[in-house]
Amino acid sequence: GKTESTKDLGRAIGIMVYVFNCSEQMDYQSCGNIYKGLAQTGAWACFDEFNRITVEVLSVVAVQVKSVQDAIRDKKDTFNFMGEIISCVPTVGIFITMNPG
Repeated sequence: GKTESTKDLGRAIGIMVYVFNCSEQMDYQSCGNIYKGLAQTGAWACFDEFNRITVEVLSVVAVQVKSVQDAIRDKKDTFNFMGEIISCVPTVGIFITMNPG
């Protein structure tokens, strides 16, 4: 399926892929910590069933992901993420999967 395809692509190009099963309990801080780790290691993450995250959390998550994307686009070695200067490894990848319904 969708998640397996993401994992297979990462494996094919030698990048570690972490899978996170999303739920209503995920908050912006836990997501932010995941993004922080991904940005600093260059790993990929697949957020499975992303549609389970609450709308309030999604609005903050969108800003967090944009921060990582901006750092990659601007070819920055370090960037400000949630008030902390962290390194940016440009191979970082954030993938989401959703099941309709």
